[in-house]
Amino acid sequence: SDWHKEVIVRADKRDEVQGENITGWKIAVTEGAKEPKLLDGDNINATLRQRSKWFVEEFGKKGISGVDLKRMLLTMMESLEEGVPVNDIMKQDGTWTFVNMEPEKDCYVSGVRWLDNNRQVLLYEYYADVQADNARLRASVMVDVPRA
Repeated sequence: SDWHKEVIVRADKRDEVQGENITGWKIAVTEGAKEPKLLDGDNINATLRQRSKWFVEEFGKKGISGVDLKRMLLTMMESLEEGVPVNDIMKQDGTWTFVNMEPEKDCYVSGVRWLDNNRQVLLYEYYADVQADNARLRASVMVDVPRA
């Protein structure tokens, strides 16, 4: 969607991407890389908007963020190379990653999941005001690597 295209442009700007030149490195450590479990305190009976707010309040004060779309796509690409896809709908209960570090737009939030039983990534827009018991939040920490 155009919204997801805007996300990539925004991430490139945030990460100071300049053409094909590498200008620096970031390290991201993301919890539940293969099969994310429900985080302690996460309420699957709450709406996605409420869950996102809870996550930011609970983890933000500890310096922990969720994942953005770019980080989640990199995680999924790496998992395909290893032959162990994250959120593997063939292997588990069809969970998908709620990409809660992307802003809500027009009452939608962003999600990443597999397209049915295929090994194709689906960037999906979910209504923020719905419950989604198969949505999983991922705690993540990102730090800049100092330039030498």
